[in-house]
Amino acid sequence: MTEKGIKLLEQVQGRCLRTIFGAKAHAAADAIDVIANITPVRLRIQQLCTLEYVRIMSKPQQSCMQSLLQDATLLQSGITPMLYLYFQSKTVHKAMDGGSISGT
Repeated sequence: MTEKGIKLLEQVQGRCLRTIFGAKAHAAADAIDVIANITPVRLRIQQLCTLEYVRIMSKPQQSCMQSLLQDATLLQSGITPMLYLYFQSKTVHKAMDGGSISGT
């Protein structure tokens, strides 16, 4: 999803929440998200990508999904979903400080 698409989704979500809660047009979107107990769209996308990456990495070493993830890093043709997961995985690895993921 492009940055423009994410911004549009955030705007639509904000308008809907303002309508549902009867908030003024100038009310802060972040405040309405907190009141509604809703995770911001951008953070939700990152959360889903991270969970998907952990799911892929917990599969056997030679699984099809792990191969696709590795192949996506070799494609220099732009951002693909698998490449986005790869970039998100770097953040996960930094947060884990060199730890490993074990399957359950």
